[in-house]
Amino acid sequence: MEVYVVVNTIMSGREAMGVFSTPEKARKYADRFASRTGYVCQIEKSFVRGYYEPPRHLFAAHTYDRGEDVHVLEGMYAEWSQARRAAGREGETIEFSIDSPEEKHISMNE
Repeated sequence: MEVYVVVNTIMSGREAMGVFSTPEKARKYADRFASRTGYVCQIEKSFVRGYYEPPRHLFAAHTYDRGEDVHVLEGMYAEWSQARRAAGREGETIEFSIDSPEEKHISMNE
C-alpha cells in the first residue's frame, strides 16, 4: 500500500507530520500547516512495510541522528514492533490514523 507523508524538515530533521491516502489530502494539510506556522513541509510517497489492513493505524519509524540531534523519518510500517525495531534504541515511533494527522501518538524507544 502506498501513502503520502507530510514531512517537516525543520533543523535538518525529517519528521512525519501526517499520513494521507491521496496526494491532494496531503497537500491540503501541508498548505494549512505552512499558513499557520510559516514552515513549508515536503510530501513524500511512501510504501507501507508489512501487511496493512485498513482501518488500522500506521507507524512512522524515526531514527535518531546524534550529530545533528534530530529525528529522521526512516519509513512507514504496518506494525508497531517493526517500526520500533527500525527506529533503533534512541529513535521514536509515531502512530498515525490515515487522513487524521491530529490523531497521533509518539513513543520514544529509550
